[in-house]
Amino acid sequence: MHVYHLVGRETTADKSTPTHSFKVDFSSLSPYSAADILGLTEAQRDRFIKAYDVLKLILRDLDIFPRKGNKAEDIEALEIDEFESGYPHVTLSRLIDVAGFFWIRFPKKELQRQVRRARKRLPSPLKLKGPSSGFF
Repeated sequence: MHVYHLVGRETTADKSTPTHSFKVDFSSLSPYSAADILGLTEAQRDRFIKAYDVLKLILRDLDIFPRKGNKAEDIEALEIDEFESGYPHVTLSRLIDVAGFFWIRFPKKELQRQVRRARKRLPSPLKLKGPSSGFF
């Protein structure tokens, strides 16, 4: 038997049990798989995908991916199947930054209304706090 644990976390497995650490890069996850893992509603999924698409445009505009003049990266970007994998350089931190921008940019009353509706639908252990709860 082998025990797998997240990088940076300890395990309670016996010292004689072989352990292996692992991590999942957010950029390797399909945005649709990520939405499924998060258990997003249809409306939340739509906003998640929109934020993901905006982040891809930002990465292009900031010359992060694909870099200007790099034909190999241009081809790679065109060939990405987002039902199978994620988009290079998309991180959860960057996606949260995009969501934070939307949180600040759009009318607060509408977002507050959305937050109240979303919180009513969440089971109590999953209730979220803070700005990202209104976006997702």
